[in-house]
Amino acid sequence: MLKYLVDVVENLLAAGLLSALVCGVSVICLGDVVKNANRWGVISGGIVSCILAVVKHRALVRRYEYIAIPLIVLSLVLCVVYSVSIWTSIGNGKRSSEIRKKSITISSALLVVSFLAIELPDVFIYPVRFVEMGQSTFSTDFLFKAIGYVFGLAVVCLTSCAFSISVANLPFATARVLVVCSFAIVAVTHFGLCMQLLVGRRIIRVSRQLFRFIVFVINHEQQFLFLLLATVIGSMIALLFATIRQPVRYTNPAEHRRIRATRRTRRRWAAVVVVGVIFSIVDVTAIKAFDRKTVELSPSEPFERFGDALVIPLLQVSDGHLHRFTYRSVDGNDIRFIIIKKNAHAFGVGFDACEICGATGYYERGNQVVCRLCDVVMNINTIGYKGGCNPIPLKYTIADGNIVIAVADVEVESRRFRTGGGR
Repeated sequence: MLKYLVDVVENLLAAGLLSALVCGVSVICLGDVVKNANRWGVISGGIVSCILAVVKHRALVRRYEYIAIPLIVLSLVLCVVYSVSIWTSIGNGKRSSEIRKKSITISSALLVVSFLAIELPDVFIYPVRFVEMGQSTFSTDFLFKAIGYVFGLAVVCLTSCAFSISVANLPFATARVLVVCSFAIVAVTHFGLCMQLLVGRRIIRVSRQLFRFIVFVINHEQQFLFLLLATVIGSMIALLFATIRQPVRYTNPAEHRRIRATRRTRRRWAAVVVVGVIFSIVDVTAIKAFDRKTVELSPSEPFERFGDALVIPLLQVSDGHLHRFTYRSVDGNDIRFIIIKKNAHAFGVGFDACEICGATGYYERGNQVVCRLCDVVMNINTIGYKGGCNPIPLKYTIADGNIVIAVADVEVESRRFRTGGGR
């Protein structure tokens, strides 16, 4: 549950807030006439993201980077165009040339599409992944993961919608500064990501300075998110103070009540943004740290080797719990395998690794066997069979009250357990 709550918020919040910022500032510049363009930008971004999610998940394009790189470059160019357009605009649609109006309208819609298309496809893939990892859709574990996923989407959507409404109520000068600061932050991260993809595909040669820049962006990715969130909170605090301290001018009591109601509404939306951002910060720090804490694997148990066979007594592994064993291969790798009694007549025997998550291992949580990387709960009765996140099957026989495993069958997976490997 917590894994998908953290992943959705961490990966999608910046794109949601930036899209909301563009929509809100466009309303300041051009009024309500631009709302349709903003709406279509969001809808188009969702549709494009769905298509890209299918393309990426099904590997319909051999190198997805060739789609991601143009999207990132497009977003950087549009950030410049949009910034110039609003910086030379008067605000509220007054005395703005038709060319400038069209520039703001088109660039804002395309910016929303590009922001969403960069981040949203991965978020759309999350549910497919934990279904395909062998998770039954009728299990409690699946329900918890779905709740975390939906709650993460709800937090991002509510915070972004509230931010868009609040930005539309900011003074135009404040909104322009907010756009420039936010775009500067996202430009650094997007440029670093673009360079990383270009260097990774050897499209460009990496220099020492470029390498240091890429490493800096990767190592401080979360700090850039916090910096963006700090600008958001700062703008909302400024809006809250403005609605409180700004003198009220009215001609009759009815107008006074309307002004007060409008200000209360603005304060509430700004408060929603602040609460959403604070929750998101807690989510990607404290909740993430709690969810990602490393689970230590149980120690390996002893076994006997006779010639080309490994022998484990049935009494040693017949208590219904997970038992882990480690064999040192001829090339020096520690190959782990697990055994658990499934029922009165069968044992589940497999490597402490799977085709999806690599050699990260499994552990017991209560009476469940859980993948340490993806937190998928195994169906104990399927251990020993291929598919999903199940342990890679390991052949065995039962003879004279022992489980007997051929050394050659263990050595097959030696490379998967090599030092520094895992996938």
